[in-house]
Amino acid sequence: MRALLEQRDEDVINLASFLKGSARGAAYNLLLIDEGLDGSEASQEHLLDALAAGRYRNSSLVWRHVLVALYAIEQGFVRAEQRVGIVCQDRQGLAVQELRMRSSRGVLGPERGDTAKLLECDWGYEVLLRAARTAATGSEGLSSRTAHRAIARSVGRVALELKCEPEILRMQNGDWEVIDLSSYNIANSVADLQSDLDIDDCDLVLVEILTSSPRALPCTRTFLDFPEVDNSPLLAVTGKPARWFVVKLPIRW
Repeated sequence: MRALLEQRDEDVINLASFLKGSARGAAYNLLLIDEGLDGSEASQEHLLDALAAGRYRNSSLVWRHVLVALYAIEQGFVRAEQRVGIVCQDRQGLAVQELRMRSSRGVLGPERGDTAKLLECDWGYEVLLRAARTAATGSEGLSSRTAHRAIARSVGRVALELKCEPEILRMQNGDWEVIDLSSYNIANSVADLQSDLDIDDCDLVLVEILTSSPRALPCTRTFLDFPEVDNSPLLAVTGKPARWFVVKLPIRW
């Protein structure tokens, strides 16, 4: 899947086929795109070609920050003329954008001006995944003897700080091994955010993130009053009594 999305495999038919599982029965099909290389014009054209090849109904590409704002509007969480800061976690770190809520003919929508500000940091999904794999392979690192640990399901769960049970793995020589990362806390393996988010003047801030640690801005299926969360690096950076809220988009995997 990664090769298809990054166009290392440019066959749009394969990508269209891969998306069918998530799009089955959907009246509308939206693909989220991030800022930077992941949302370049070439990437957008690649995704649009795949949607066209798969003949998906009412398909569109949507900037991740815009979709967060639309979801907040649908939930009745924002009002017209508010300045809303949106922080999204991506594979390289955090992407921060400020949107203005505009109302036209009674319809509220986000106004997107500048592109998002990209902050490379240890809370990017790729860094978290590397830290989780390092914990799985141990001091020996990645080798033919530890490759089975690097691709264990536990690695992905630990990277997102999901509940992780001991896992039985098949080794290359046919033997079995149990890997237990249940006590590993990935938040202790990465550095806190030090960059300025530059969204202090926003009326409220929405945070869209997959990881579950309080330090990484926890996700819930509903909005969570962010000031009640302790030890968050982002809250410490702002130093302002802004209204922070966490949102988890109802995305089908």
